[in-house]
Amino acid sequence: MARLRGRAPRGERLVGKVPHGHWKTTTFVAGLRTSALTAPCVIDGPMNGNAFLAYIEQILAPSLIPSPTDQNPWAHWRNPMDMMRQG
Repeated sequence: MARLRGRAPRGERLVGKVPHGHWKTTTFVAGLRTSALTAPCVIDGPMNGNAFLAYIEQILAPSLIPSPTDQNPWAHWRNPMDMMRQG
């Protein structure tokens, strides 16, 4: 990022140096569990369909083995109809 402010002699323009030509995109993707962040992946470039499918097949799917804290994922879920009946 370029500096927004600086000092120069009165009447002279301030010349600031900024890096040019590094317009690359880096994409970070990860799975989020209640206990931790899982399957992180950094892709050099934007995410496209092929990169997303490769991430799902090679990184995310193998990490979906249930963790010890995920023994009963529905334990805290309540049916919305039951909640309405209870008031």
